[in-house]
Amino acid sequence: MQSGKLRHRITLQARSGAVDDLGQPLDDWADVLTTWATVQPVSGREFQEGAQVEAEVTHKVWLRWRAGVALTPEMRVVYDGRVLDILSAVNVEERNRMWLLLCREAV
Repeated sequence: MQSGKLRHRITLQARSGAVDDLGQPLDDWADVLTTWATVQPVSGREFQEGAQVEAEVTHKVWLRWRAGVALTPEMRVVYDGRVLDILSAVNVEERNRMWLLLCREAV
């Protein structure tokens, strides 16, 4: 991927694991990484032509591979004040160079 296409600033977040006074998990998120990425909206036509799993995908997010950062569907992306839940994290071609995140915008 050309570096010029990575023009959107995103923050990856994971649940903080904090609990309240009663031991119940809090819905707190901690920043894992802030980086440049490509955020590509997926049109309704594109995701209806694909597999059924992709019916909920609203965005594709491309970013460079980072050693030591394991992306999972339990994480989320914050972009321009919007929250994108990660549905799938794909190591493109298993080459440890690019991540493709299939996301759904949280409502």
